[in-house]
Amino acid sequence: MINVMKLAEELEKSGFTHEQATKSVNGWVELMNQNLATRDSVRDLESKIDRSELILKSELKEMKYELKASESKLIIKLGTMLATWTAIVIAGFAFFK
Repeated sequence: MINVMKLAEELEKSGFTHEQATKSVNGWVELMNQNLATRDSVRDLESKIDRSELILKSELKEMKYELKASESKLIIKLGTMLATWTAIVIAGFAFFK
């Protein structure tokens, strides 16, 4: 953490007036508060990312399961269609003999 009083004193020692030093330090503190992350905000963000990752992994597993189920249904339908067309072709050959 920045010691703002010490920073203001250092600025005054280097030639800033008290008002200039105070305004400069206040401006930097405000800028840092708006743009820098705290340890707590980083931890909160990490927790949110971890929770999101778990949710996404769970949804991905569910989608894989659904895809496998759809694949099995499609294989059965294609097999049925192939058997039907084979029977139709065989019947056609037998009929036109």
